[in-house]
Amino acid sequence: GWYPYWMGTSYTGYDFTKLSTFCYFSYDVNPTTGGYNSIHSWRTTNSIPLAQAAGCRVELCATNFGSTNNTNFLTNAVAKQTFIDSIISLLQFRNADGVNIDFEGLPGAQRNNFTAFMQTLSTQVKNAIPGASVSMALYAVDWGNVFNIPALDPYVDEFVIMGYDYYYSGSAQAGP
Repeated sequence: GWYPYWMGTSYTGYDFTKLSTFCYFSYDVNPTTGGYNSIHSWRTTNSIPLAQAAGCRVELCATNFGSTNNTNFLTNAVAKQTFIDSIISLLQFRNADGVNIDFEGLPGAQRNNFTAFMQTLSTQVKNAIPGASVSMALYAVDWGNVFNIPALDPYVDEFVIMGYDYYYSGSAQAGP
C-alpha cells in the first residue's frame, strides 16, 4: 500500500500485517538537481518502524510530474546520479527495502532516457543494498509509448498499474 504523507498519523490505526509492502509517498524530485524538493518526514515518521515491525517491506516512492520536469531530469546526467545517490542514502538511513518510481507525464521522446535511467538506478541500488527492490508505477494505457517493458523487465522487480476508480479526474462516475 502507498502511504501519502498528507495522511498525517492515520497510520497509527493500520493493521500493517495485512500489507506486504508499505510505500511512503513521496520523494518529490527536483528535476534540475536530482535532489528533493521535499521528502515529507521520511527521516522521522514513525510509520516506517511500525511497518517494519509487522514484517512489511518498506519502499520510498519518488515522484516527478510533467513533461518538462521529466525531460529536464532525464536529460541531465548529474541530476540523475544525484538522485540515485540520494535515494540510496535515504533507503539506508531507514533500513528500507527499495524505491518505487512514479514519474507521470513522461513524453514518448524520453523513452530511451527513461529506460537507461531505470537500468542504472536498479543496478546501483541493488549493488549498494543487497536484496533491495525497484518498482515503478505504470499508466493503465501507455498512450505515449514511453515504457519499453522488455528492456525494463530485467531491472524492475514490480510493475504496478495505476488503476484508479474513476474514468478521469473530473468524472463523477466510477469507472475501470
